[in-house]
Amino acid sequence: MKSQRLLQLITAVAMVAALAASPATAGAAAPAQTYTRPNVVTLARPFTPTVDGNLSEWGSLPYAINQVVYGSQNWTGAADNSATYAVAWDANKLYLAAYVKDDVFAQTQVNDQIFKGDSLELLFDTYLAGDSGSTVLSSDDHELGFSPGGLTTGNNPARQAFQWYPSSQWGVPSGVTVASAKVSDGYQMEVAIPWSVVGASPYAGGRYGFALSTSDNDSSSAVQQTLVSSASTRKLTNPATWGTLILDNVTSHATRLNTPPAIDGNLSEWGTLAYTANQAVYLPGNWTGASDASATYSLGWDANKLYFAAYVKDDVFVQTQSGSLLYLGDSLELMFDTQLGTDSGSTVQSSDDYQLGISPGGLTTGNNPPPQAYRWYPGSLRGVPSGLSIASVKLSDGYAVEAAIPWSALGVTPSGGNTFGFAFSVSDNDAVGTAQQQTLVSSIGTRKLTNPTTWGVLLLDN
Repeated sequence: MKSQRLLQLITAVAMVAALAASPATAGAAAPAQTYTRPNVVTLARPFTPTVDGNLSEWGSLPYAINQVVYGSQNWTGAADNSATYAVAWDANKLYLAAYVKDDVFAQTQVNDQIFKGDSLELLFDTYLAGDSGSTVLSSDDHELGFSPGGLTTGNNPARQAFQWYPSSQWGVPSGVTVASAKVSDGYQMEVAIPWSVVGASPYAGGRYGFALSTSDNDSSSAVQQTLVSSASTRKLTNPATWGTLILDNVTSHATRLNTPPAIDGNLSEWGTLAYTANQAVYLPGNWTGASDASATYSLGWDANKLYFAAYVKDDVFVQTQSGSLLYLGDSLELMFDTQLGTDSGSTVQSSDDYQLGISPGGLTTGNNPPPQAYRWYPGSLRGVPSGLSIASVKLSDGYAVEAAIPWSALGVTPSGGNTFGFAFSVSDNDAVGTAQQQTLVSSIGTRKLTNPTTWGVLLLDN
């Protein structure tokens, strides 16, 4: 027989549905094109971890579970019940990693009762594009729990998953892998969930309703004393109170460097440059092909700086401009969104979005003007940023550029596993004697200057 938890859930859903159907209380449904709930955004990066309870390969866990949504009178603070977490995805599964702070560990329950012990809960709305404004549960909304097992009692009971909703899938879901480990101030968990469990067909940029929560029990009885969530508005039976999960698409990696490169314009120490910028995104009618304007590039990073190397093909070199006008000559541009985790759904620029230009200088005019950087955006920081190192060399079919950018110029404190909005572009001018931007060729074919959602994603490798 299904437990009282299911009966309570069904009753709650019925009550909410009845209210929603009443003409006196019904509100206008959100349009189907509203794909992002405004509460909190979590990014799942494309990554296939080993699900073994060891979180070291995840790097930093960028998101927090620290909003008490049930049993606030029982919650004594972050050490009692809170977590940091990360999400990853591949074509087969959704992956969760969580480091849970829990001063008293208690888990003796199995199956539908695991929420009465220390555990995780996932709320997942598979059809966000179609019902993101819906305030009632439907068959595309999922509630799953994950128990770390009896970590202090010889792993008895065993680790497991359970699915409460939709009720048609009530039971132990097939194919879910749960791994856990006890740590001094709590426990850590990894979970792999086949997409079939939540009825989803994943794709880069896919968006889903999402809330991840931690259940806590500090007593010797089986009871849920508190529930702390990633979404402060989280209500079980109202998907509109959950957050949003976006399946990210990393388009560039920055390699972690033990030794910084010599910024001298000699790219030999970089080896093969990994990425290409060859998609015309501005005045494509002026672009005659890869030899006219294109680039290969690589990125690296350490605790102090972001480094890049670019080999630019350019059949006619022209650069006479400096400062805010350097884009009117042959030059490079970096678009950088430093807060991808909080505003990845925003289609307008904000103060955490950066536009940085890099000029190789006058390579055919005695290095006049000299190599230089300029920051156009955010407007409050407009000007020549301090501390950048730039070196460039003229080549037979174009030019090479190396640059070292202090993280402070981008307002970032870096950590392995960090992701940022990113696009790398090449400005081209073939009109000798005229300052103009004839075309812009980018690493991202969708790149639009003022819309960060059209940029790609940069991942700092561990």
